[in-house]
Amino acid sequence: MKPIDQSELSGYLDGELDEIRANEIEAALSHDLALQQALISLTTFDEQWKKAAHAASFSPQRKLLSFEKCSLSTSALIAIALVFAAVRLLPKLMMLEWGFALHALALAIALISIARSLSKATT
Repeated sequence: MKPIDQSELSGYLDGELDEIRANEIEAALSHDLALQQALISLTTFDEQWKKAAHAASFSPQRKLLSFEKCSLSTSALIAIALVFAAVRLLPKLMMLEWGFALHALALAIALISIARSLSKATT
């Protein structure tokens, strides 16, 4: 029989070994006190890890940019930045009429946001 190492003992504990090797380890456990102590130690650590994992069961929260969570002024600033980027980066939008229209839209969003912020501050 080949020697039993920690990984095989751990596999035995988890039920991951084939039947022949599991039987060999069981036979060795019946007369080897050091192997019995190693199995007891692994069992103790395994139980502690399972308890810790169960106690720490949580779902990580991922923070993503969401327009629902942003205040209106933040949403307005993002909208203004996107409009200015579109005006500057897209050659088709460089026409004077489109540029004025998009700037007017951005200004309207900013003014609405400022007005709402001021009304909240006064109430």
